[in-house]
Amino acid sequence: MRVPSTQALRALESFARHGTVWQAAEELNLTRSAVSHQLRMLERDLDFAMLTRIGTRVELTPQGRAYAEDIRQALRAIAGSAARNTKRGIVGSLTVSSAPGFAASWLCNRLARFTSAYPDVTLSIVTPVGWGGQKPQRRHLHHLWRRRFSGNAGRTYPGCGQHARSAARPW
Repeated sequence: MRVPSTQALRALESFARHGTVWQAAEELNLTRSAVSHQLRMLERDLDFAMLTRIGTRVELTPQGRAYAEDIRQALRAIAGSAARNTKRGIVGSLTVSSAPGFAASWLCNRLARFTSAYPDVTLSIVTPVGWGGQKPQRRHLHHLWRRRFSGNAGRTYPGCGQHARSAARPW
């Protein structure tokens, strides 16, 4: 027994859901002939009858329905895995160099929203003059902001000097 093609499995799943070759073809952007061919190749590869043909009508056999349900679940699992892994989004580090006034008045108000949208980004802010009279420095804020702002918009970040209102404003 050969491993069936993904295209043939998608054709079977679509046919099982719609009940007609033309609707499956429309959904998959294929011709009716291509969908019929995929279903015939699938039957050949699996070596069991999935379809009964009565004139121009085609129906799934009970074994074909059971197989189509298994395929539907497998395709759903593949789609779910793809969705979960693509949602991981952007990872890495971002360094923002900014004037202290801009960082305190504008940037700090948007940090909670940024860190909740991109939790896997390590964020550093570099100011040429330190906040509160400190020496110029790089502040690694990822862990502190994640702990402070995760779902807690409206809290004050030490060093920003202003209330974080990021949930209400776009960046």
